[in-house]
Amino acid sequence: MITILHMFEQYTMIYDLCISSNELVCLSSAP
Repeated sequence: MITILHMFEQYTMIYDLCISSNELVCLSSAP
């Protein structure tokens, strides 16, 4: 549970940063 939460938190942070920088890059990097 903690691991999943940690991963989700990390993904959210990266996603947020991506949107701030460039949406296209985010969509390309998204798994």
